[in-house]
Amino acid sequence: MKTVGITAEYDPFHNGHLYQLRRAKELSGADCAVVILGGDFLQRGMPGLYGKWTRAEMALAAGADLVIQLPYFYSCNSGQEYAGGAVSILHGLGCVDVLSFGCEEEGFRKLDLASSVMPEEEQAGGRIRYYLKQGCSYPDAVTRTVSELAGEEAAELLRKPNNLLAVEYMRVLKRLQSGISPLPVRRTETIALNGMRSAGEIREAVRGGRLLSVQEAVPASTFRLMCGCTDTEDPERNMLHYLLYRLRTADRRGLSEIYSVSEGLEARLQEAAAGCPETLDELMDAVQTRRYTRARIRRTLVHILMGFTQEAADAVRGAVYARVLGFSEAGRELLRKAAETSSIPVLSNLRRLDQYEERIRRSIELDMRAEDLCAMLHGRMEPAGSGKNRIPIMPGHFRETEWPE
Repeated sequence: MKTVGITAEYDPFHNGHLYQLRRAKELSGADCAVVILGGDFLQRGMPGLYGKWTRAEMALAAGADLVIQLPYFYSCNSGQEYAGGAVSILHGLGCVDVLSFGCEEEGFRKLDLASSVMPEEEQAGGRIRYYLKQGCSYPDAVTRTVSELAGEEAAELLRKPNNLLAVEYMRVLKRLQSGISPLPVRRTETIALNGMRSAGEIREAVRGGRLLSVQEAVPASTFRLMCGCTDTEDPERNMLHYLLYRLRTADRRGLSEIYSVSEGLEARLQEAAAGCPETLDELMDAVQTRRYTRARIRRTLVHILMGFTQEAADAVRGAVYARVLGFSEAGRELLRKAAETSSIPVLSNLRRLDQYEERIRRSIELDMRAEDLCAMLHGRMEPAGSGKNRIPIMPGHFRETEWPE
């Protein structure tokens, strides 16, 4: 059984995702597709508009065979950490042959060139830190460093959307000396054709009460799940209220200990919260500087809500495990194979945490805290830790099979 791995967030799963999933299977000749899915809080620094269980079901209904959650530390973090966690899980399973990812290039010669001078190498790391001290954002610092060490051709590649993350995937594969082969899939240039729209556009339409307007932009199975979604509250709006309370009442020294808070950012955040921002965008407008991307600020805000400190980050960094969210019949066979090949824990439930090492145990507890917080942001009041009782979505339990066409 040949297996291709994909990292994704699917918030929600749309026609562009369907194209990539099918193209990845076609180009790799894979029989089975494993998706490493962003968890309750995503890489852009926001809770998913759709919960991870709904997004996992969207993926399974559209042709994915095994869906695994990316832990909070990696899911709501920089591209460097995000890629590191996702690739480490795929590598640790021991049964994944190919990693497919979207990019703007036909091949991976230039991607490979750029990946050779990323922060893992001493010279590159030093140059990137230099540019960060000059006030550059991390993506800009990386691009400038690559320009110096590999030439403008490779640097120009990183200025295109998605390529920086693609380079990070390849860098991690090299670091792990993984047998997984990289397979870039060029993003279609006709995103506006054939009913394809970006996930951001679809989310905005849903938030604006225009769900029917995106029906042609998503697979039929996704649309049925969107129509049946019980989360009626916008988590971002609720997130603002929680944040204002947290920032206005927090001790400034305590805020300075939060993961990714540095160089007086805690003061800027509290000053911004002291006003009356009506949206998260207004709050971030008051905080943003040239050095910090909006995505980084949003992730920092999530860490504040989570009480996620630098000490806690150090305690869970490097924790790699596979929490299974769902699988198809082919995915069931792959799990049987992984039982023999995997070098990392494969978890179908979270009830026996005491059997795992402390780093993994603390990371799983962090995942459960994120699930609790995300539920509240969606307006659902559930018992704390109720997520540990969830079992994976299995064949015959997809909600789409219960609804007629």
